[in-house]
Amino acid sequence: MRLLLIRHGHTAAIVAENPDPPLTGQGEQQAAKLGAWLLERYSANRLFTSPLRRAYQTATIIGAYVGIQPEVEHGLSEADFGMAAHLPQGTIFSPQMQKVEQRSSGAFYREYQDLVKRSLEHIMFSCKQHDTILVVAHAGTIGTALRCLLESQIISVRTDFTAQHELIWRSGRWFVLAMNRREHLLE
Repeated sequence: MRLLLIRHGHTAAIVAENPDPPLTGQGEQQAAKLGAWLLERYSANRLFTSPLRRAYQTATIIGAYVGIQPEVEHGLSEADFGMAAHLPQGTIFSPQMQKVEQRSSGAFYREYQDLVKRSLEHIMFSCKQHDTILVVAHAGTIGTALRCLLESQIISVRTDFTAQHELIWRSGRWFVLAMNRREHLLE
């Protein structure tokens, strides 16, 4: 199994008045370049995305290139205290995420990490052993996912807009093949 964790494209600043901004024109171009780049290099089987607008838009653009409809996975949402209060009920966060958001910071992160881990397990168990899986999410969610997959709490990684982290499952564990890859933006 091959897994590409992809950050959404460029957006305007996230502020209380607009906690879920759409992609900017630059973000749409980044997603299109990534979609074309992925099509040339991978035969992707599944495409999962956070339900937040910027991730879903990125996944939709990528999906148009690679011929896969994005599947929403609520546990890939970005964690942010107070964000749910600014969004329509049920639109962004699953009920589990709304409960997690109300917790204190230490307990909050452990519960958020468990939520991300369950989402990753759901994705892995719904895919086949030799599938290439694309997951579009947020920088913090990707960092949390990497900590879960690599079973390490000390990992801190940079994830630029539309950058990918590539992992492969071999011999009962995940191996990192690439981190914060942005080659598609150079072409």
